[in-house]
Amino acid sequence: MTDESSYYEEEDAGPGLPAQLRDPIRVLRRQLPLMFTSLVLFLIATAAVTMLFPLKYEARATILLTGKSIPDEFVPTTVIANILEEFEAIRGLVFSRTSLSTIISETGLYPKERDSVPLEGLAVRLGTELTVEPIMTSSRSRDTPHSMAFEVKMAGDDPELVAVVVNTAVADLINANIEYRSRQARITTEFMKREYDAADAELRIHQRYLAEFRADHMGALPEEQGAAISKLERLVDERGNSILLITELQARLERVDARPEALLEDGTLEALRSRLNNARAIYTDDHPTIHSLTRQVAEREKLEGTDGSPRSAAAMEERAEIAKSIELEQMRLDTIDKTVRDLEGLLATTPTISEEYAALVRKEIILQENYVEYLRKLKNAELALSLEQSQQGAQLTRLDSALPPSSPILERWMVAFAGFVLSFGLALAVGIARELLNPVLIDEQHLEESIRIPCLGSITELA
Repeated sequence: MTDESSYYEEEDAGPGLPAQLRDPIRVLRRQLPLMFTSLVLFLIATAAVTMLFPLKYEARATILLTGKSIPDEFVPTTVIANILEEFEAIRGLVFSRTSLSTIISETGLYPKERDSVPLEGLAVRLGTELTVEPIMTSSRSRDTPHSMAFEVKMAGDDPELVAVVVNTAVADLINANIEYRSRQARITTEFMKREYDAADAELRIHQRYLAEFRADHMGALPEEQGAAISKLERLVDERGNSILLITELQARLERVDARPEALLEDGTLEALRSRLNNARAIYTDDHPTIHSLTRQVAEREKLEGTDGSPRSAAAMEERAEIAKSIELEQMRLDTIDKTVRDLEGLLATTPTISEEYAALVRKEIILQENYVEYLRKLKNAELALSLEQSQQGAQLTRLDSALPPSSPILERWMVAFAGFVLSFGLALAVGIARELLNPVLIDEQHLEESIRIPCLGSITELA
């Protein structure tokens, strides 16, 4: 009962190491011929693979991308500020299919494949084999690196050719960086020049229009309103004085005409009548001039009716002088009246003109601010362009050129050693596999595990 319970306890223990493999020495003794044969075959295959294994040589070059040496406070940049983004843009230009096809054509890469594979396909292949990886970074701040080193590398069968390809790619990256930054600065400068010219032309057109507006509405502008009111008040005073002067001169003329010696020679009555007719064409019947001339004509007719004797030349000269003064003063009064009417009309339109004028002035201020802003940006862009042309911006420099590698990436002895280790492992695996596929009974425990019946006895193996 004890033997049976122990047997079932061992059975419940679950699967473990196969019984055939519990004695490695016997397994080795049984499978040695097969394992030796397999090892020989594997070693022969390893030797063949080692001899035919293509050796790959890797060429490496190091480049350094540094930020611009002049701070932004002095010369604002017109190119992407982040040098990583800038480098990715440059890398995209150099690693385009067109640029890679040019590198293949210039260096003669893939001579065997060029007859059977299109150039575009070879460019795609070169894009996977030619790699650019960052190796170190230095930063002024936590977010934006100031400089960064990259390693350009490629592996191939010909050490001389891969070195040439890597150096060509590095040269293209450096040239692309210079061209990219110069083009960006030039494009920015040209854009700002166009915007500045447009702002300048718009400002000049508006200034001319504003000058014409001032000329057309002179006297009605807000800043001229005070002067116009003062001028109007002064003209009103002058008009009053002129009317008083005319009244006084007319009174003098009446006094001269009232004197008997003031009567003129024959033909004076006709002259007074002519003056009366002319005055009636200008003034109303209630005007003092009309009353004065009417009275003079009546008195003259009365005097000439009594005696037609001629009057003195002094009276004629005095009367003519007074009449000339009245005429000049009347002309001056007419001019004052016209000026007053014009000023009153301008002052009446001042509110409407003031609104339009204020809008024009505000627009001029905005256009001037735009002009100054575009001028400032244009000067900054021109300064940045000068900075890039003198290569004082972010630079891509070559630290180490690619040299033809003297040894392959993987030596043949490494391949042979790996094949030798693998051959031993495979030979051992073949022996173990055969042992598992063709099992033999090795002891009473193995027998019990195989037939599920307890073993009652066993014979010791004879040496």
